[in-house]
Amino acid sequence: MSAGFSGALQPGLPVGTIVLAENFSDPGLLKSLVVPHSFRVGRIFTADDILETAAQKTAIGQATGALAGDLETSHLYEVCIRNSVKMLSVRSISDAIDQSIPIPSSVLLDPESGRANPKAIFQYLFRNPSKAQDFARLLRDAKTAQQTLASGIQQILPSLLRRPIVMR
Repeated sequence: MSAGFSGALQPGLPVGTIVLAENFSDPGLLKSLVVPHSFRVGRIFTADDILETAAQKTAIGQATGALAGDLETSHLYEVCIRNSVKMLSVRSISDAIDQSIPIPSSVLLDPESGRANPKAIFQYLFRNPSKAQDFARLLRDAKTAQQTLASGIQQILPSLLRRPIVMR
């Protein structure tokens, strides 16, 4: 199971919505799930970089029809396919389509490690205090997405565990 956060690429997907990626999940696994009504099943788009603006997300959503965008799902899926591993991709919306990321991705994540860079974030917010409130919202929304992702996995895990696991 690949699980993580995604930005919404379509309207009507509030923070915390669970999306099952039909294009990056094994069809048999998807079919076997008891999918709660609150979940959405649809395409995920994997971007090369963080989609920072609402305009970018809207344009990619219109061009691809994908429900959500992330940075890793297609890459993980390729590895699974090459190794005959069935994958299920579960994503939680961390930012709605109309929400831009308040801090440039080059500041938010260290380009070498891919991890948050607290010192750079603090320096940016110190120089741009008007972004602090939006950054606080981003953190709250990430917490919401984390909680709903954990809850969503708990909801679908029983139907996955009832399936016999067959390794190829």
